[in-house]
Amino acid sequence: MTMNTIKFLLYISSLAIICLSCSKDGNQFDNREFVSTMDFSNLQIGQKSYFTNYSSTCADYTSNIIWTRDTLILEVTAYEAGAFTFQEIYTQHSESFKNSATPDPIETSIIFQDNYLLLPERQNSNFFWFYGNDTLQLQPKNTVALVQEDCGLLLDREFFIGNDIGIISSFRVDEIEIENKIAVSCIPGFLGEIDAYLIYEDESLNASHVIFPDESVSGWIQLDM
Repeated sequence: MTMNTIKFLLYISSLAIICLSCSKDGNQFDNREFVSTMDFSNLQIGQKSYFTNYSSTCADYTSNIIWTRDTLILEVTAYEAGAFTFQEIYTQHSESFKNSATPDPIETSIIFQDNYLLLPERQNSNFFWFYGNDTLQLQPKNTVALVQEDCGLLLDREFFIGNDIGIISSFRVDEIEIENKIAVSCIPGFLGEIDAYLIYEDESLNASHVIFPDESVSGWIQLDM
């Protein structure tokens, strides 16, 4: 276990202890901290899940992982005209805002249709901003097998990119592992030369992982899996 991992686990443990005595007020957690209630297949107002941010480089992905100590809540806050409103709320414990006010919540409209989600306006989202397609299939019928190699997801030994829907057998960020989840990628040319992935299941988003042209990496991973 790396020193970064130990520091991160201590941070999460202390954060959870602090929040046991907090009630939901603004961006504060309550005593149900890190317990996901999100269910993409049966969305309801009040459902939420929790994410933490990490960074790294492709040059030495595992050794260079840094937990930034920024945390986000993804919460369903409204339903109107057939669309759910998802809010992304930075917590007051986030490192980037320890000396300033947290930014206003980001809102994304999401429409549930049968076995998929529509994301018509996602450009401001911390999680979905790079996704060129507007649909997340929750129960895809045709998938391809993916593997993780260092910072990227590979299909037939090439970076996974395009319209295919994959199943990733194992995706790791430091000591956290996600197994047998759905994965989709950005579309070539949609936002320049990036490689980026959404990893999810029919209940919730598990990770959002971006590789930039300089081979730096930034992502969000679910805390409450």
